Amino acid sequence: MPLVLPEIVKLSPVNCFVPYICLKANYLKQILLLTGFLMIQSGVFAQREVPPDRIFLPDDEKVFYGGVTVGGNISEVIGDAYHGYHKLGWHIGPGVVTKFNQSILGMSLELLYSQKGSRGVKQLYSNAVGDYFERYYLDLNYVEVPVQLLIIPQPRYYVGAGLSYSRLIKSKERMVTMQQLPGIFREEDYPFLKEDWNWLVSAKYQFWRGWFVGARYARSLKPIRRAEQVPYYFGSGHQYNMYFTISVSYLIP
Repeated sequence: MPLVLPEIVKLSPVNCFVPYICLKANYLKQILLLTGFLMIQSGVFAQREVPPDRIFLPDDEKVFYGGVTVGGNISEVIGDAYHGYHKLGWHIGPGVVTKFNQSILGMSLELLYSQKGSRGVKQLYSNAVGDYFERYYLDLNYVEVPVQLLIIPQPRYYVGAGLSYSRLIKSKERMVTMQQLPGIFREEDYPFLKEDWNWLVSAKYQFWRGWFVGARYARSLKPIRRAEQVPYYFGSGHQYNMYFTISVSYLIP
């Protein structure tokens, strides 16, 4: 049966009375859609009478497996004025995995385009306009190079841990509110550091030959912006990236 991708659902902007609940509901809908799709496809493949052999078998003579990963980041920035994983972004790029001969150990190297950042909404009050919403948007786009040491106890799954180096290629920070705060997010006044070092842990499950569904958690080791460069009222202390990733990978057998 051919692999059928679901139609992408574009969610409308948050415009309800309880902003955090709506943000979480919208993001949860997208996560559930992706998770449900992967479960359905895994079930379809599992119904085959004779599934093909997985890669990483003990008698597999191949050493390096190249492939591609497509997924999404669910991220937040530690140290901003908003809490929670409200920012969704792409996590996509090529990679290579190797399994050491006659061993359960291996390594992986990837080159990824990774979108991180933060989203936030506050309900405030002004004597002039009454209740109003303040919406905060932070987009951080990186080129990321993760390197992991893998444990592959059996062909169906593996776990890994390692480090990643990210280079910031674009940042955009803005706020939408009924109050006028001109120039508060001028990039030259509140710059982000160009480098982001992360530690990470991950796990992947091979549901069909060469096809993996995976999850990853990562957090910055060093600040992405120092405390003295954070805009007043929009954060305190050094800022760090923290994010989860859900992905689908294909390694060429």
